[in-house]
Amino acid sequence: MPRVPVKPRRKPKTSVGKSIADALVTAAEQILSTNGVETFSTNKIAQRAGVSVGSLYNKESLLAEVARRLEQRTAQTLIDTLKRCRDQPLRAVAGEVVDVLLGNDIGELRMRQALRREVPAGWTSETSAEVDQRVRQELMTELARRTDVRQGPTPMMTWMVAHTVEMIVEHAVNTQPELMTVPVFRDELVELVVRYLQA
Repeated sequence: MPRVPVKPRRKPKTSVGKSIADALVTAAEQILSTNGVETFSTNKIAQRAGVSVGSLYNKESLLAEVARRLEQRTAQTLIDTLKRCRDQPLRAVAGEVVDVLLGNDIGELRMRQALRREVPAGWTSETSAEVDQRVRQELMTELARRTDVRQGPTPMMTWMVAHTVEMIVEHAVNTQPELMTVPVFRDELVELVVRYLQA
């Protein structure tokens, strides 16, 4: 049976409502990071967040919100990394970006894996499109100004390199999560980016 798309809940209007919503999402992230979806229930989330179960999103809405926040956090971290590394050589920048995608700073691996498996793309499509556009715009600006990047169709080069690395990392998260900590996997991702882009 196909899953029905989940729309984001209205944003809380009060500081108390925002605190409760943040506590619920944080509790959901912690449960997903520790146990995946095996013990993911509204009762456990409410208990971990210290709120009444009546204040809780339904399970699907909460999963979708965790996924949306992960995408937004990832995008902001990537954009900040690109800005911070502007003066570094291409290989160093590629390494920093790959490290963001392979690391746990954006979200624990088990949580990322659970979200990839449990949240249909349609539940987060609006956020995904907005996040993708922001990251690609920042990356395209960076590639266009660099002298160590080959001449070419910068928008297409940006699209190719961004989505290639993203798909490889997502595939590793889903099927071979142990690769996320293997140095040669990281090195080959960096090499892929550098060889494709280097002048």
